[in-house]
Amino acid sequence: MKKIGLIVVLTLSFLLLTNSNKDKKKETVTVEYENKNPKIKFSDDTYKLFEEFAENKKEIMEKLKTLNKDEANKLYEQYVEDNENILYKIVEVTEKFLDSIYYGSAEEQFTEKDWNDTNKILNKYDLELWDIGEGMVTIRELPHLYYDVFKDYVTDDYKEYLKIWAKDDEELYQADAGLSISFEELGDRIARWENFLNKYPNSTLKPKVTALLNSYREDYLLGMENTPTRDGGYDGQPFTICEENMKEFNRFMEKYPNSPTVELIKYFLENYQNDNIQELIQNKIKKDN
Repeated sequence: MKKIGLIVVLTLSFLLLTNSNKDKKKETVTVEYENKNPKIKFSDDTYKLFEEFAENKKEIMEKLKTLNKDEANKLYEQYVEDNENILYKIVEVTEKFLDSIYYGSAEEQFTEKDWNDTNKILNKYDLELWDIGEGMVTIRELPHLYYDVFKDYVTDDYKEYLKIWAKDDEELYQADAGLSISFEELGDRIARWENFLNKYPNSTLKPKVTALLNSYREDYLLGMENTPTRDGGYDGQPFTICEENMKEFNRFMEKYPNSPTVELIKYFLENYQNDNIQELIQNKIKKDN
């Protein structure tokens, strides 16, 4: 028993020694970053997840070299799923740190410099801090990641999809029960996705794009709680279209006269006085699909 115990101890000692350089290197990186800004508190487990995310990208890029375009499309879908799983774990282990950015002590709360310092670290792993409104922060992949990785390997429709989505994903879409982008930008997004469907009517991405497009259309016509398209409707006052939205509807109809959304705009303008306008618009969108 003593001999076996000694062998186990020696084996463990050997393994610890052989891995010491790796561990030392990881610790050095962590300490180096933390010494630059003590507010950035990523644990060793967090860095391991960052490295897993980065390593996953490297493996995917190597694998893509061996695949045809249809296989690359499928690999993209799997890669997104795998990344979402890793990101979920990252957000779990960094929850307290992320909460402290806005709600921590005075010493913990972030300045713009702290935010930028953190992103200098995260960007090395194709990640970034992302403010999603109402004092909430998460860590996500860089918006252009999937386009950069897959653009030379996937079919044309997937390449176009990834390019458009990368642009959309640069800006926060909504926060605090309202749109974070302008209605004009939303209108142009609608036109881009409609153009995609016209260009690739048989794409396997059609259901996904159609669902996104219909969500955009509903928000474009009805707005959100804190960014409505109608005013009035209380104390006996009639509903009116907000001036900004009326100008935008006219701009859209003039710039994109052949867009199927033009018919929806006209339908909204004819029916916006109805109390059940949301239901009417939702049914109209479904019917037109």
